[in-house]
Amino acid sequence: MSYAAALCTRNIKGVRALGAVSRRLIAYALAALLAAGAWWAYSALQARRGGERGGLRVAVTFPSLLEDVKAVACEGDVVEPVAPAGVDPHEYQLTPRDLSMLAESDLIVSTGHTPFEARIAELVRRGELKARLIELPSIPGIRLLTNPATGQPNYHMPILDPRNYVAFVRNLTETMAQLRPACAQRYRESGRRIVEEVEALAARAPRLNVTALGLSPVVQYQVEWMGIHVKYLLVKEHEVPSTPEDIAAAERGLASGEVKLVVLVRGAEGTPLGAKARELASRYGVPILYVPSAIGPEGVLQKIREAVRGVEELIGK
Repeated sequence: MSYAAALCTRNIKGVRALGAVSRRLIAYALAALLAAGAWWAYSALQARRGGERGGLRVAVTFPSLLEDVKAVACEGDVVEPVAPAGVDPHEYQLTPRDLSMLAESDLIVSTGHTPFEARIAELVRRGELKARLIELPSIPGIRLLTNPATGQPNYHMPILDPRNYVAFVRNLTETMAQLRPACAQRYRESGRRIVEEVEALAARAPRLNVTALGLSPVVQYQVEWMGIHVKYLLVKEHEVPSTPEDIAAAERGLASGEVKLVVLVRGAEGTPLGAKARELASRYGVPILYVPSAIGPEGVLQKIREAVRGVEELIGK
């Protein structure tokens, strides 16, 4: 082979070798880009699902739970309601937007008794939702009262009783601390301050030791702990009004002096049964105690404050 031919052969081999090296470099570069992309996607998912930079995503089933969870939350946490304000939660059904929000949540706080909340619990049990689920009736230390009209447990917002509220706050605090350890101290400090306020509020609240006629089961947890025993109801359960016999029994209690107080939800005065409660109170000279709506926009702690203030005003304290 001539010198020129040999030189040409070596050049061709060199070009091929350079081509192979270039291909390997491109492959390495692509692999690096793919790895970086995968890490970015993972990091974004972690931030969205509770990573330390993005905080926790918490869904509350009722808007009335929003302020109470926000009071415990750490910077970067996002707390959103499922059912919108002003909607009867007993009639609410989950929407595609709700399901998307729940799928991205780290924690769901539920009252655990309406149909749409039962659906959420089912999705969690089946593994279709990965969030941790807190249901109020299942929290250790929560004490359920018995509905006096049905003899069944009363599931209507048991944390309106400050003793149950303390159990709720402690459970919520520890759950959030487990899900986001970097904020554990903040969660526990916020929870401690709230518990101290509630315990001070409960300690100063009057104790009456009276029997009452209540509008519905939603008033029971707001007043029973202050010695107001709700024995009669004008609404037995959601959309289940009392019978004429039930109302007659309540009237006999009023007429005999057994019933010394009527407990009415503020804002229900204009409803037929609200008007009936006011008429009975006026006829038998019994005072009315107004309490906030359990599903109103105010937080539960604010509702406890208002219930205590209402009883203090009632007795002129």
